[in-house]
Order: sequence, then C-alpha cells, then structure tokens
Amino acid sequence: MLLPVLQRRLQDVTLALSLSHQSLELMRQPAASGALARPPGWRVILIERPCAEGCRRATATVIMNTGERISLSEWVCQDPDGTTRT
Repeated sequence: MLLPVLQRRLQDVTLALSLSHQSLELMRQPAASGALARPPGWRVILIERPCAEGCRRATATVIMNTGERISLSEWVCQDPDGTTRT
C-alpha cells in the first residue's frame, strides 16, 4: 500500500516543479501568454523582485491542494545592450 502513495507523491511533486518552470518561462516570454493547466485546488504564484541594477529575482511557487509549496527561482538581468539573460 505504501508504494502507490509514494508514486502519487512523486507525480505531484514532478507536476509542481514542471508548473513552476513553465511559469518562469512564460514570464521571460511575455508574447507567449496563456493559463497553465493545473489540477483542481492548485495555485501558481509568480513574484518578481528587483534586486540589483538591471536585475530582478523571479520566483514561481505552486501551492498544491494539500497546502504544500514547491518553488523555483531565477535571476533575470538586462545587459546594457538590452539583452535579457538568466
């Protein structure tokens, strides 16, 4: 009985990480808009905070229906020539 519970947990965490990653990708590509498909009761929160000149820290947090949170963060910086790098 423990194996199916662990398999489901692994699937949930994998999906949460994937949703976090997709949220960060959408943030970098504003032209690619659209809502992410997620299970009922799950929420996705994307927060951007300025940190240094020309840089900001983006964090995508997925909150599962159990209340557990999975987050991914990345730095997004603008070069003087206008090029964005992560």
